[in-house]
Amino acid sequence: FVTEHKVAPEARAFPLMGTPAQIAERLRAYRDAGVAHAALAARNLAAADDYRRLIDTAAGRIMPEVRA
Repeated sequence: FVTEHKVAPEARAFPLMGTPAQIAERLRAYRDAGVAHAALAARNLAAADDYRRLIDTAAGRIMPEVRA
């Protein structure tokens, strides 16, 4: 669940929930803990365009920060 507004850790319904920067931070923590692979699953998106936007956000805004 990607949002443009920060989500407090105690308010997260899913481990990877928040702004792209928050999600990248969480993924880096997993990587630093030894996780080599992660599967991301989107839920309850209404249309194919919603999935495309999510993939574009992950590829363009989240993963570059994880790789940095």
